[in-house]
Amino acid sequence: TAAPTCPKRIAERDGEHRLIAEAISKRDPEAAEAAMRAHLLSVQRRITERSNAGAFAA
Repeated sequence: TAAPTCPKRIAERDGEHRLIAEAISKRDPEAAEAAMRAHLLSVQRRITERSNAGAFAA
């Protein structure tokens, strides 16, 4: 699973954040909510994948 510093993941994250910001700036609450939900689900999925792979083992 890609680490948070992986260039591909950084680009994905930036794109997700851009969609959220654009929806907010357009005052489109439905689009902002959808973009935020998609981003949070993406974060949750990556955390779960990294946890299952032992990335957070002490």
